[in-house]
Amino acid sequence: MEFICEKFKNCDREYGGILGGRNDVITEFVFDKGLENENIGTYIPDVCFLNDCIDKWQSQNINFYGIIHNHLTEYAELSTEDVKCIEKIMNAMPQYIEYLYFPVISSSNIIEVFKVVRVEKGICIISENISIMERSV
Repeated sequence: MEFICEKFKNCDREYGGILGGRNDVITEFVFDKGLENENIGTYIPDVCFLNDCIDKWQSQNINFYGIIHNHLTEYAELSTEDVKCIEKIMNAMPQYIEYLYFPVISSSNIIEVFKVVRVEKGICIISENISIMERSV
């Protein structure tokens, strides 16, 4: 968690990254500066880079668990554009992936975690509490 917060500290634009792990525990994070764009308040993932990372994870039995991004404001809520992007991502996922996480980190390092679950007619976005565990060495 500290590593993630440090990556997003004092950002001058929106960035993101992917989350991975095993057994419903997130243990992996890859930071992504995204694709260049004129709007500093928009994170456009570098899909090729991130898909390469996910492919490497698969060979290590690491599951893809979601995408994190920051907002330049003190609020860590999903925007309308975030929800549209989440819908596209969930629609592109294989059916066996029942849920993914989409945390948002604010400019003051507040993290809100949103769990997106498939339901019969689309998706359901749930605010999720997280537990931070010490990593055993």
